[in-house]
Amino acid sequence: MRDTFDTLTDDGRGGRGVLLFFSAGNANTDLDLTVHRPWGMYERCFSIATSTLDDDGTSEVRAAYSNFGSAIEVCAPSHDEYVDNRPLHAPPEHYVAFAATERGDPSNIHATVGRPSRTTGLRMSLAAGSRRLHLSSVIGFPSDGAILIGDPGTTGSEGHEIVSVNSLLRQVTIARSTQNAHPSGRRVYATTRDYHSNFGGTSHSTSLMAGVAALLLSMAPGMTWQNVRNTLRATATKIDPHNTHPTGRWRDREGHISTDPGYTGPFFSEFYGFGRVDAAETLRSTLSGCAGALGEIIDRIFRRR
Repeated sequence: MRDTFDTLTDDGRGGRGVLLFFSAGNANTDLDLTVHRPWGMYERCFSIATSTLDDDGTSEVRAAYSNFGSAIEVCAPSHDEYVDNRPLHAPPEHYVAFAATERGDPSNIHATVGRPSRTTGLRMSLAAGSRRLHLSSVIGFPSDGAILIGDPGTTGSEGHEIVSVNSLLRQVTIARSTQNAHPSGRRVYATTRDYHSNFGGTSHSTSLMAGVAALLLSMAPGMTWQNVRNTLRATATKIDPHNTHPTGRWRDREGHISTDPGYTGPFFSEFYGFGRVDAAETLRSTLSGCAGALGEIIDRIFRRR
């Protein structure tokens, strides 16, 4: 595998090198002690860990399942914890990222709404643990679609697969029980099943990371794999800067921790690598020399004005 990785990084993309991303794994283990994911630990590969939102909905922290170690390159967001062996989106207790799914996939009970095609409201309050919703209207609700109870991104909102629609009684039955209680009048959205909320872990973080790198290369295709690595490191955000975990706490360039004399600030953490990926900052740094119309467009996109 070392020979394979060396060939890809030496000869790929016309000598500029292919980027090789591997998930750090979800066993909450120290990779330096277990060598649990050796390919990602190779010096020419990118080992990706997972960050997530804390229960306050704002603070970024390490996902408790994410592996860690000295080979972690960067981290990227994913869900916070496994519930019944699955990621679950039910804020503020649980957070996930929505992922694309095959349209009409019959096996996915964690379907959720992407772009809603119908909007209505609850005509009766809904208790946690319910599977039947009483709605103001079910017109246009797809019997094999998805619903979102509550406005997107708000506390308590949750997505579900629709099992059946009773037009006469204006009822919708969902595939799994609700996690939260919902008052009468709360908005409910429906659409086809284009997204789901049970893909997560370092697998999700690694896919996201590879997408950011691909976006960067689409704008600057002449970059070598080392250029990309250096850019990702330099633009990553140092999240959770005050954590005091003996393994995961931040160290400066000289290996000092925050309580050491002469500590110069966070540089590397075995939890987060060089930090949480920041796609906008990565592109800004690469395109900072842009002038004229293109530079103006970039600034508008990222709201730098």
